[in-house]
Amino acid sequence: IVKAFNTTHAPTLAEGQVDAVALDVLLASDDDAAKSHVSELVKAAGLRPIDAGQLDNARLLERLTAFQIELSQRYGLDFRLSFKLLPAELPT
Repeated sequence: IVKAFNTTHAPTLAEGQVDAVALDVLLASDDDAAKSHVSELVKAAGLRPIDAGQLDNARLLERLTAFQIELSQRYGLDFRLSFKLLPAELPT
């Protein structure tokens, strides 16, 4: 099981970017091989995979999604928003 894509809403995911900046996709899983496979799929789509840790962190990602919905409604963004982890180059 890999938790992925839930923090990227469909309209934004379909566009693949916000303001010409590629999207980050947060991945959580207890299975490193499965997470690696999904990570490669994310990269193939032109997006940046971010390892969000173990599957227990899925509950935190769900809260982040709820917060995104709140921000989208507050600012009338029609779900065209995303969170970006900076810096662009992450240590491995």
